[in-house]
Amino acid sequence: MVASAPALEIMGGPLNSLRWLVNSLSSLGEILKEGSLVIPGSPTELISVTYDCDVKVVIQNVGRVSVTFIS
Repeated sequence: MVASAPALEIMGGPLNSLRWLVNSLSSLGEILKEGSLVIPGSPTELISVTYDCDVKVVIQNVGRVSVTFIS
């Protein structure tokens, strides 16, 4: 494992991140359109991938995804 963190590390929680986005858009006279995909951020630091590897992400109560990077 390279990194692990609870979702609360994203600006105090994903809902706070979404609230920030909505408020920021509102201050610009914009809205979040229905059906928009929102990625609230990452609870961990960014990790550079500099060689061939498999990356697996598990989000509790949501699911898992994996990807293979080939240089």
